[in-house]
Amino acid sequence: MRAAKTLYDYLDGQRYLVGETCTVGIRFTTHADEKLDCIPEDMGRVVEYWSEKREDRFAPSWDEFSLEDLDTKIIPRCNVVDVLAGGTDFVYRFWGTARVGLQNQDMTGKHAYDLYPPEFAETVIDEYQTILHARKPVWFEKTAIVDKGREFQYHFLRMPLSGDGTTIDKIFAITPDRRSPSEFASMIDIGLIPKPKTY
Repeated sequence: MRAAKTLYDYLDGQRYLVGETCTVGIRFTTHADEKLDCIPEDMGRVVEYWSEKREDRFAPSWDEFSLEDLDTKIIPRCNVVDVLAGGTDFVYRFWGTARVGLQNQDMTGKHAYDLYPPEFAETVIDEYQTILHARKPVWFEKTAIVDKGREFQYHFLRMPLSGDGTTIDKIFAITPDRRSPSEFASMIDIGLIPKPKTY
């Protein structure tokens, strides 16, 4: 059940609450920061590349923003969604191999609402809709609170792309997150990551 709706009436450049989603035993809380002063250095270079490609527009196009121009160590941690149905649906065009390992699922060609668990999917969709309103790169910090002793952090840099210079038709994202084997196993046990498929 949603505890707080997405907030768009924020002060420019301030850290603000995007949303809070509660489920049985787990609470997801997401905050956003437009200052981008806390992002890792390699991700800062991606923002610089995005800025160079957009020139005097609010965002570059997908044709101009080429994954092949990025550091090869970064590409596996990226994803790109197509923005559909006026910003109410998001389908993954690209899902990096490190993201497969991080979240135990390949989302290429799938909808954002197919992410697991459903409550996590809801927070991601909130973040995409925040990008549609902010129309600029935003750093997201998400916390999954299981109990007093267990919290799991997620971090995402999301940036808009526009083919016509007006409408956001794609959103690029990158994460610096990495999981230790024990943390990964724990997240599977509590239902934050789907169990590996057996064949």
